[in-house]
Amino acid sequence: MLVGFNALYGGTHKGPVDYLLTPFSLSLTGQREVAAAYEGVLGVSFLVGAALVVWAFTRLDTELKIAAVAGGAFFIWWLVSAQVLRYLLPALPLLAVASAGAGAVLTTSGAVGRSLRWALAAPVMAGEIVIVAWFAGDNPLLAMTGAEPRAAYLERRLDYYSYYRLIHDSLPASAKIWLVDVRRDTYHLERPYVGRLPLRGLHVAEVDRVGALRPRRAAARAFGRDHPRADPSRHPVRLRAVALVDDRAPQTENLARLERLRSFLADGTRVIRADRQFALVELAPGPAQAPPVL
Repeated sequence: MLVGFNALYGGTHKGPVDYLLTPFSLSLTGQREVAAAYEGVLGVSFLVGAALVVWAFTRLDTELKIAAVAGGAFFIWWLVSAQVLRYLLPALPLLAVASAGAGAVLTTSGAVGRSLRWALAAPVMAGEIVIVAWFAGDNPLLAMTGAEPRAAYLERRLDYYSYYRLIHDSLPASAKIWLVDVRRDTYHLERPYVGRLPLRGLHVAEVDRVGALRPRRAAARAFGRDHPRADPSRHPVRLRAVALVDDRAPQTENLARLERLRSFLADGTRVIRADRQFALVELAPGPAQAPPVL
């Protein structure tokens, strides 16, 4: 599970060359809210600072060497774990202090001219421009000042929030919500829910078993019966990015998996709302003898 979680971030193909190129990828090609692209971009400031630290390491004071080594060790640990930019934040103050100290040592020792200051100042200013542009694009001040309703801001920023509003406005309070293959997207869901139940196993592990889909659908319809707050007749399902396609499998097998997913959601159900990314589906009540497990 840990390896599978870590593989989602920083790209799925991580060979020796990829690890060596990570500082450049993190600084130049990272993207906001994209797991494979570190969910953010660091900018080139620390890339320039790291070069300065390597250049001046033997001339640094003991305190600066400790900061550089500690920050570097943290970075290496981050490389072999989940490569999410926010997880690297504790190392950045150490690396910033070491980079500034290395620049000061090189300047005062006469190894370089005062123009070195611009080597650090220019990328820092460029990073500030990016931060301001992102902040202006999100524009949270409208909601903070009351110029934009909170619900409108959330719907603008969260692509799934319109589905949550639909759940809150049209479904009874006793409805049990089944969130399929989602992340921690439940902050604004004010309904009882069962989270992160994957459909992946249903179609991959049992794709060749005749009739395997029918008992699983019956189990899905009955999964709320052992929860007193659940209404067994209404089980909306929200779907997001179910990874069913296996590049190593034949095309016919992948098509069969996708067809079983379509059948699970569309046959004998009521699609409340769907688009290219999400689907809100209501499962009809299952038979009394349906197994109460999923």
